[in-house]
Amino acid sequence: MLDEVKNSVKQILQKHGKKGYALLKALVEIDTAPFERIAAMASEIYGDRFYPSKLIAELRDVWDLAWEVGSRRYPAWSMPEEVKPAVVEVLAEFEATPIPTLRTKDAEQEFLEVIKMEKEFETHLSSMLRERLEETIEFGRREMSPQFVIDYLQDLFGSVIFFDHLLTITQQYSICDVDVITESGERALNTGFNLALFEEPGTGKTFAAKDMILGNRNQNIPPHGLPGLNRYCGEMTPAKFITIGEAYQDRRFNFIITEFNDWFKYRGMVEPLKLAMERGTIRYESKTYTVGPYRFTSFFSVK
Repeated sequence: MLDEVKNSVKQILQKHGKKGYALLKALVEIDTAPFERIAAMASEIYGDRFYPSKLIAELRDVWDLAWEVGSRRYPAWSMPEEVKPAVVEVLAEFEATPIPTLRTKDAEQEFLEVIKMEKEFETHLSSMLRERLEETIEFGRREMSPQFVIDYLQDLFGSVIFFDHLLTITQQYSICDVDVITESGERALNTGFNLALFEEPGTGKTFAAKDMILGNRNQNIPPHGLPGLNRYCGEMTPAKFITIGEAYQDRRFNFIITEFNDWFKYRGMVEPLKLAMERGTIRYESKTYTVGPYRFTSFFSVK
């Protein structure tokens, strides 16, 4: 039963993100209370006012994680005591990574995608540890080497254009963002880095930056990137990128942007994009909304 409860909570978090978390957290911490009190506490946890009437009904009707108790005159809500330990355990996992402040609908929607992508990566990693750990270790110990990767890419793409793909793969598996410490114990730099490919149009930069990482079925190229850690930004405007960036604060993803140079041609975008590349603090204002301040902590594969 507890495993079913955990799966239900994970699905709620994937579907509703921070709002689902806020309501579940409120129900865990309040034994029995009127809806208005639960809504007020959930809004406080969420960081903004929201009215979770539909969401709490879903918890009741679909997931059986909320009960409507009391009388018609004095209705109230509660969470069954027997499910609370499982709910608390999943919420603790959700809380392990800081929950960003989200100021726009775009950022809220993007955060749902962030949760799904993180789940995809965790599922892939768990599957590998469970089913292919020894095989993976043996492959790394006996076969994997820089020359192995070069030979593999040359077989796929030939001896001329393979190098862009080699750079892409090298960057993809170097975004661990580990501090490099000097002999005196001081931090010198980070191992993670951004990748920018500069060549003439039509020379395969998009292919190297996107298709190599995400795969391309039409070209019979399998995905070579880390599953769940890549955000493709095709046809996205720079303002949209800066807006959704809030959802990635304190997280490590790889943004694939195939027309990055064109973004700098948009009015008012040079400074926020420069700050994003330098992992500085971003604040952006338009006529209708304000984003930030937040610190962009992810990486780029761009052309």
